[in-house]
Amino acid sequence: MFLSLLKWYVIVGVINLAIIDFFTNKVSEIRGTVGLSNLERVVILCGWPVYSTIFWYNFIKSFTKKDD
Repeated sequence: MFLSLLKWYVIVGVINLAIIDFFTNKVSEIRGTVGLSNLERVVILCGWPVYSTIFWYNFIKSFTKKDD
């Protein structure tokens, strides 16, 4: 039971991390900055629910923000 839950936690985390990494790398290319390091990827993978919630909230907010 525990290993099954752990497996799904890691699978969903890897999918979220891949999406976040894709967008982060695209923004890094545009701005000329450095993307995520391997250590940052491991930290995000361990705590992906928190990082994914923050990322998706800000990502959606940036598209729905009204420019004045």
